[in-house]
Amino acid sequence: MGFWKYAQEDPSYVAIVDPDGTEHAPATSSRAPTRSCTPCVSWACSRATPSRRCCPTACTRCTSISPRSKRVGTTSRSTTGSPHPKSHYILKDADAKAIVTHERFADVAGAAADEAAIPGANRLAHGTVPGFRAFSDAVDGQPTSLPEHRTTGAAMHYTSGTTGKPKGVKRPLNDLDPDVSAELFTFLLGLFGITMGGRNVHLCTSPNYHTAVTTFAGNSLHMKHAVVCMDRWDPEEALRLIERYRCTHTHMVPTQFIRMLQLPDEVKQRYDVSSMRWAIHAAGALSSRRENAGCSTGGVR
Repeated sequence: MGFWKYAQEDPSYVAIVDPDGTEHAPATSSRAPTRSCTPCVSWACSRATPSRRCCPTACTRCTSISPRSKRVGTTSRSTTGSPHPKSHYILKDADAKAIVTHERFADVAGAAADEAAIPGANRLAHGTVPGFRAFSDAVDGQPTSLPEHRTTGAAMHYTSGTTGKPKGVKRPLNDLDPDVSAELFTFLLGLFGITMGGRNVHLCTSPNYHTAVTTFAGNSLHMKHAVVCMDRWDPEEALRLIERYRCTHTHMVPTQFIRMLQLPDEVKQRYDVSSMRWAIHAAGALSSRRENAGCSTGGVR
């Protein structure tokens, strides 16, 4: 198992669907992370050096730095989070050497990079951001072959900071081959009876800076499932996407279940959601009544 193995063995299947409907095959979504290894070395990153990405939930997340990917002893860690005034603090606290952002977050990312003193050469952007190089300029022309001496990277998540400043969760890195690590991590989906490959499709309903979202979406890629990304939560849009892409599993928080239940019956009955098999919720308690009703609305029997 493992996304990188699947990308080499079957480079044409649909791996990621952006919120605008753009479909990406593994050959496309795996190429940029491979090409990014060389620029990372030029940034003088060590094995435990963090970088930070501030991008929408879409293929840009994968092409910036993919979860548990083929990171060599370079960008072995990446911090991830929403664009807010604490971004500069996180950049400085993590001692990040680089930042990858999107033009949608230009103002916040630019100010944070300035305050954290990120060198201009280490600022990359999808789209146009003043003071940032285009991500494509940094990776175009770089090797697409697998780098040598690959080790498993990790996301360095930050807490919300509701009781003070955000705190980074920095776990020790291991020396496992990324493909081996990818296969080991898929046990999580297996706990729910979710199987690899086949026609399984994961609906990613939330921003990828959330730990659970990154875990479920990333592990779905490692199990050769397509991942359909939402830009923001909208209960009817979720039902539409389930019908359009025949989604089989998703992860939501209780609020999302409740918002879906609050849709008018005529809206809920408008979509064919019979493809759904697993709906996983976390981040809070949910009564069995609402849980059962939410699963029924989402198509889970």
